[in-house]
Order: sequence, then C-alpha cells, then structure tokens
Amino acid sequence: MPDWSVNLRPIRRTLALGLLLLAVLYATIGCATTYTPSRPTTPGPSTPPVSGQALDVQVASVDGPPLPAAVVTVQDGPNAGRTATANSLGRALLTGLKAPAGQTVCAEADGYVKGCAGVTLITSTNVTIRLVKAIPPVVARRGQVRADRHVLFDDDGPRLFVGTSLFWGLWGELHDRARLDANLTAVQAAGYDYIRVLAQVGPDGWSDRTVRPSDAGWQDGIRSLTDRAYATYGLRVQWTIFGTPKALSGAERRETVARFLDAIDGRHQAVIVVESINEAFGLLDDPAEAKTLTALVASRFPGLVAVTAPKDDTCSEQQRWYAGSRATLTTLHLSRTFGSDGPYRPIRQVWREGAHTCSGVPPAYSNNEPIGPQSSVAADDDVTRIAGGAAVSFLAGFGAYVAHTGAGIRGGGAEDRARGRAANVWESPNWTPIADGIKAARAVLPADLPNWTRHNWTWASNPFDIRGLDFAGVRHSVMSVYCTERSGQAWCVPIWVRADQPAVTFQPKAGTWQFTAYDPATGAQVGTGSGAPGVPWALPKAPSVQIVKAVRQ
Repeated sequence: MPDWSVNLRPIRRTLALGLLLLAVLYATIGCATTYTPSRPTTPGPSTPPVSGQALDVQVASVDGPPLPAAVVTVQDGPNAGRTATANSLGRALLTGLKAPAGQTVCAEADGYVKGCAGVTLITSTNVTIRLVKAIPPVVARRGQVRADRHVLFDDDGPRLFVGTSLFWGLWGELHDRARLDANLTAVQAAGYDYIRVLAQVGPDGWSDRTVRPSDAGWQDGIRSLTDRAYATYGLRVQWTIFGTPKALSGAERRETVARFLDAIDGRHQAVIVVESINEAFGLLDDPAEAKTLTALVASRFPGLVAVTAPKDDTCSEQQRWYAGSRATLTTLHLSRTFGSDGPYRPIRQVWREGAHTCSGVPPAYSNNEPIGPQSSVAADDDVTRIAGGAAVSFLAGFGAYVAHTGAGIRGGGAEDRARGRAANVWESPNWTPIADGIKAARAVLPADLPNWTRHNWTWASNPFDIRGLDFAGVRHSVMSVYCTERSGQAWCVPIWVRADQPAVTFQPKAGTWQFTAYDPATGAQVGTGSGAPGVPWALPKAPSVQIVKAVRQ
C-alpha cells in the first residue's frame, strides 16, 4: 500500500483568477524535488522492469484546490496506456506498475489545459501535477501602433499602453518554450499589452541565457514568438535588437538588423516598438552608429522606432542620442535611486524628466524600465507607489509604461539566481496586486491623457491653489502634486500624502469644481466633494498616493 501523503511544492503567488491558457507544470516527486522539462530516465536492459509498484498522483489547479475526476494517463514506457480517475481529493492511484521504468504521466480535467510530468519509477512514489484554467482565445488589438504627439494609438483608438519586461523571451522560445508559455500566460492574465524582449544578448552577464544571431533558429524564434504572443495571448512585442552590441562587429550588427527586419516582415502590427540598443551609453557609446542602425530599422518598419535609453534624462543627453535620428519614440530609463524623498523619488523623476521638457527629440515617450520588484540599483514592490508611478507617467506625457521586474530580466538565469531574484514573473513580489493596481489606475484615466496640458502644483497656470507643503522643508502634508488639464477637466496625483499632518487642500482659482479621489491600487473612490474660490476641498489623508479627478461645474 503506497504512502498517501503528498508532498506539495509551494506556489509563491496565487495567479489572479487562475493563470490562463497553457499548463504551468509543478511536479513534486518523493522528497520535494521539482520536475523540470527533461525526459524521464529509463533504466537499461540490465534491470528489466518488474510489476508491483504504485504511483499516487495528486492533480490540483495552480491556485491550490484539488481537481476531482481528473483523468491520469501514462503516455509512454512499459506502463503506457495505464489510466486512473482522481477521487474527491484529486488523487489518482495507479497500481501494479512495472519498475524501474521512466514514463511521462499526464493529467486532464474539464476546463483546464492538459499537464504532464516526467517520472522515473523505482519504488512506489507520489507526484503532483498542477493545471492551469483554459479560457477562450484572446482577441488582440488591431493595427500598427503609432503616435499622435505624446499619445499612442492603434486601429482600436488611443490607449495608455502598459507592457512588462521579458528580456529572456527569445531565449525561452528557443530553449524552454513550456516555461515561457507559462510566463506569457501570467502576463496576459495580468492585463498587460506587450512584452519587452532582447533579440541579442550575452554572453557577458548572461552566461546561461545568451542569445546570438548565429544561433540555429534565431530568425524562426523571432517569428514564432512574435506570432504566438500576438495570436495566442493578445500581446505585442517591443523588440530591443541589441542587448550586448559589443559582442558583434560593426558589420555583424548591420547584418543582424537586416536579418531581424526580415524576421518581423509581414507581422508588423504584432510589434509595438523596435528599439535598436538597450542602454547603448555603456555598451556602444557611439550615437552616430546607433542612429544609423535606427535609420535601417525605420526604412523597413512602419511602427514606433527608438534608438536607445540615454545615460541620463537630461535634455542634452536625450538630444545626443535622438536629435537628427529617424526615431519616432524616445525610451527613458529613469533613475531608481532613493534620496531625501525616499521611495517616492522615482515617481518625482517621472515628472521632472517628463516628456514635455525636451525639444528636438520624438515627443512620444516610454517609461521603459522604471523601478519595480527586484529591480537593480533599488527595488520597490509597494502597490500604491508602483500604480501611482504609472499614473504620474501618463500625466507627465509618457504614452507607454513598462512594468519592470527582476524575473523579467533573465528568467532564472545564473546571475539572477545569485541575486535571489524570482525565475517566473508570477513569483515576483506582489505580481498580481501590482498588475491589478496598474490596471485600476489606467481604467480611471482618459486614454489621451498624455496630450493634455500639465501643471506642477506651484505653477501659476495650475487651475487650483493647492496647499499642504511647508516650503521651509520641516513639516509637510504632501511631497508634490502633479496635474494635467483640458477643457474644464483636470487630473492630479498627490504623492506622499502624510496622514499625520493637516489635510492637503485644493482651492479652485475660478468656478466651482467637483472632486473625486481614487486609490491607485484598487481604483476605489476614497473621497468626493466640491470646491470654489474661497472654499477649498480637503484631500483624504490616505492612501499615500492618490488619483484626483476634477470637473468644472
């Protein structure tokens, strides 16, 4: 009689509403080892299989609940064809199996996608297979993404586009498609619009995640990832061609661009942006060559084209890389460092270095690699600050925002394991709450917001007299309030609202205005009221970052 206790591998994060599409596989065999997608070991002819062993299979969803009535089948090996149905606890018992023997064991359940595990059976043992809920195919947004000043739009209209880092995506397409699909499922379930992927990277710093243009199937991998992400998951791809440009010669770089463009030919609407180089300042500090490569891209790709993220976000540095180029989008990597502002400083960076401050560069901007869970230099997984930072990005004139995570860099590569980073995006701290917060913030904001007129809270052009800061710097009720306004409607984001200080007040300079405050982490209303000249409206004291809608009556 086998031991019926099942050793379950813990899931770090419940994937909101269940991760959708394609099975995420977790298998725990014997003493809590995790199955990886390799073929089971089949003993040689010197050890012929003998009947009499048992396999106890626990079938459950990735959310944890067992799946009664799931059908378990041995797919291959000397026990091929053996089957059992799970009981009310989700357990299926296969007895009289030949061992030692290797086999693939699969589980199927109504409403879930089939999942399999490789099992080497020597003595009676147990295994857990977790399945992901199936959903109908998603419908991708249509047409090429383009820019109207700061706003991005496609054939379905303007949108505040939000993506997430999946730098290792092409490596996964070539070497670990099952796990890549699990991550794409998580990204799609999170409600993001696109993934940011490197087409070339390593070997420096990417010892086990290197992608070379000379790799077998490199172009086919670009084609299949672009097609599958769009058709199956409704996700576009932001391709960054070079992650480590110095690994190639100048001639090889030009050839790589041409081969990349061949690969995406005929699938342009599935690509949101093509960026030539990731952070060229430290990798190929040659703006002239970077602009030449970008011109090659722009000559054949009709969508958004970027050169690189500048070394810093000063106007002179942006112009160094973008002025005179054929780029149509400026990508910025804003500072993640903390200072006297603490973890709120990265939000202030978005406004101070915002899209309206620099001439001679493309007016469409992407906040391309902001602070996030397990990011380098500094990290933040606070839902309110991350969702609030996305909202400030759109107020500041950014048309796109990339939700950045440590897991999205190398996807469990050696250098990231050494840093203690998660391997899969759903294992990132607060993955689902952050995605839900960004989704909630985006839901309340107008899709064309980046083109509105922005106002700092101290500017004379601001329609409100906002009080709450002690300019002596000793005590304050709020750090900053950023606003944007058009045609009798305004949106403001106060950051670092202090609950222990007097309330922040909004006093209209003309007319009567109706105010509504939202929690960026949930989209829930946290306060309403009206204000007029001489009659201020008091902002709620929590949460620490809020989204305020004001409508003139």
